[in-house]
Amino acid sequence: MLNRLYGSRMDTGLTVAREIGDRYNEAFALGWLADLSAEEGDAATSEHRYAEAIALRREIGHRSGEAETLVARGAHFARQGLETQARADLGAAQAIARELSLRGTELLATAHLATLAGGDVDAALAALPANEPHAEMQEAVEARFLLWQATRDPAHLAEAKRLLDFIVEHAPLDCHQTMLANVRLHREIAAAAREQGLPLAADSSRVGDERSAGSADA
Repeated sequence: MLNRLYGSRMDTGLTVAREIGDRYNEAFALGWLADLSAEEGDAATSEHRYAEAIALRREIGHRSGEAETLVARGAHFARQGLETQARADLGAAQAIARELSLRGTELLATAHLATLAGGDVDAALAALPANEPHAEMQEAVEARFLLWQATRDPAHLAEAKRLLDFIVEHAPLDCHQTMLANVRLHREIAAAAREQGLPLAADSSRVGDERSAGSADA
């Protein structure tokens, strides 16, 4: 429901951007809508929108945006089991990121590549100390979870869980559960953490809220 609401607003934003010739925000909206379609399992629509966003970002010379969209499409291809396409997109994103010193983008591209068959896990681990301090928190969360998937080292899952706890705890209280329920990455981290005996802080908060409600009813 929440994603669909934002999607409707972004559809409007895309229409407006096209009407006024704002190609930067047109590409942004296309990339966001591609991500939404991928989250909803609509592979054909997401791939069409990713292709449009990448082409437009190349046309206007927005190379950092191109790299970010290539990572997103590469990750989508990887989830679809299309490893050749995933490797091509992620490799291209990695090259742009290294050229432009886009540390967060390089972190994600390298981590995604490590999860593919024959991926260079050692390279991803070696790149972590240099890139993670410069990444946005959401990028670090995803990269740590990817490294856990590639290595099964519980330290990476614990760090992904710690960072996710921080993000959720600093969001409005009424958003805590929806942030975990409506974002695929957050759902996957939460499920893996609980399976490994690492419940999220939001779990404790929910139990406390339920107890408080029960006491009030009594």
